[in-house]
Amino acid sequence: VIPTETFELQEIVEPQFDSDVLDIFHEFKKGLEKELDVEDSETHYNLGIAYKEMGLVDDAIKEFQTSRENPEYYIRAASMLGLCYMEKGLFPLAVDAFRGALDRIETQDESYWGATYDLASAYEKNGDLKEAFDAFSEVYGWNSGFRQVTEKVNSIEEMIAQKDSKQKEKKDRVSYL
Repeated sequence: VIPTETFELQEIVEPQFDSDVLDIFHEFKKGLEKELDVEDSETHYNLGIAYKEMGLVDDAIKEFQTSRENPEYYIRAASMLGLCYMEKGLFPLAVDAFRGALDRIETQDESYWGATYDLASAYEKNGDLKEAFDAFSEVYGWNSGFRQVTEKVNSIEEMIAQKDSKQKEKKDRVSYL
């Protein structure tokens, strides 16, 4: 029996802060928004990282979306957006973000393969097993020791085979209704 995973959208629970800390934080954010220029992509990107690390995923998404407007930050910001969307269970948005990052990576270095692996994970979570298998296989062909790519390739291959076998069983049945 091959275990199958069921993916459900889960609401991300924002961390709970003391009301005084929360008030100070909101005032800090308001001050930043007044002072921070939209073109300051580096600061927006760094704020996105900080917000993500604090568990403030929605705030992180806003900052990464802003920093992504600058071509110099597009790849990093799109990759981080993909991770944030994955964390929120928004897998189609994650797929789009990772694809966007991959489209702009010019050399097939470790960042390319990391983004490909992340894209494959988003495909898997979205139920797109064929696309996930293809992307994981591409990474496997580059480096079979990268992250858990060997396990991912084997696992998804088994899920696809199981799915195909169930579909074949349904086709073999004859209904007289």
